[in-house]
Amino acid sequence: MQSDIPSLQEQQNRLLTDIFSRRSTDSQGIQVYQNNLLMTAARALSITYPVLEHMIGEQPMIALARELLQTTPPGSGDWADWGEHLADLITQTPLADDAPFLADMARLEWAIHEAGRHHAAVFDTQSLTLLSEHDPNNLYLVFPTTFRVIASEFPIDLIWQAHKTDSDEIKLDQQRLEEALAADHQPCYLRIDQQHLVPNITRLAADDFAWERDALNKQSLGSLLDAHPEFDLGAWLAEASSHHRLRGLRLALYS
Repeated sequence: MQSDIPSLQEQQNRLLTDIFSRRSTDSQGIQVYQNNLLMTAARALSITYPVLEHMIGEQPMIALARELLQTTPPGSGDWADWGEHLADLITQTPLADDAPFLADMARLEWAIHEAGRHHAAVFDTQSLTLLSEHDPNNLYLVFPTTFRVIASEFPIDLIWQAHKTDSDEIKLDQQRLEEALAADHQPCYLRIDQQHLVPNITRLAADDFAWERDALNKQSLGSLLDAHPEFDLGAWLAEASSHHRLRGLRLALYS
């Protein structure tokens, strides 16, 4: 029988909802707690999204933190786990009209954040035997959390780099930014992964991006090969496994 006792996450979500639903006329203690929680949340976002905060400013980031706390409260005691949905929130604000690349910048910085805080994948070479034993339609590629791909209409990698110095300080190089924004770019396809223990950003060709996007969307290997008949699976498997972008293959739960 399923327990009626709420989970810790449910209790946390109820507490946050209760705290932020209180009026400003409520007790001073509640107001102090609201402010402390908000400042902690804003600080967590500034760590995860340093370039984004530099671009929009401290007060807009605090406003975003307040809204994000109410719509998607933290699910764990680690603030580094929280903030993935900031890009979706930005698309619903005037920021998206003023600077439409900001949501994509948030997606890029979340991917960089995830690539930097998790261990790189160790490839399960034994899983390759599944290729000769099972129908590709029942096989799936398994990826680590350190690996993501992003598509943008804007050169978000160049915009991000224009805010980073050699010492990793967040400081805008205005000329570099203007050059990035003025250049006649095609759609920007990016791969974010971990190389040598640090996040790595790579520009992809459209075909490579489409394959990796579809694979990350958990399409079966058979479906991937049908959708990308000219793709060199063998070469990609060798490169992806050696660069810690692939954990291995798995058999479908129901095959």
